[in-house]
Amino acid sequence: MPWAAAAIAAALVAHGTQQHAEVRAVMAEAADRMAVIPPEAGPKQTYDRYYILGAVLGSDDLPFTTAGTVKLRRPMFVWMAVFERRPAGSDGGIHILRSRSEMPQVVHGGCRAVNLVADARTGETLSSWCNISEGPEVNGFPPRLPYYHRSGSPFF
Repeated sequence: MPWAAAAIAAALVAHGTQQHAEVRAVMAEAADRMAVIPPEAGPKQTYDRYYILGAVLGSDDLPFTTAGTVKLRRPMFVWMAVFERRPAGSDGGIHILRSRSEMPQVVHGGCRAVNLVADARTGETLSSWCNISEGPEVNGFPPRLPYYHRSGSPFF
């Protein structure tokens, strides 16, 4: 019953009780355990990982830039995450955000920043990709953008 999971996710976004925060944390931790990022990005433990739960209908609903355009037939509840390479000595780990304004805004940076979209019901990574590369052009084009896309993912 996908609609039931979507209703639960909507309630979790809308309500701010401690119990809801704890459930969001468990869900985000599950998505993080299952997170798949491009191999070029290295281990996810080398990143600060910022997650926010929300409904997405198209690429304009994502809190980060994309390399393509998405238009879904109906809203989908997803975990949206930015993985930002952790400075040496940083505590790192998972940060569960309540507002999109809390999401780090990383412009370019190659695999120092990874964007991720995961199914809110299952925690399964749908797509992840390194940010726009700052590397040298290849034949007049930016270098290949490292990515992971689950088979059948509606995202890119």
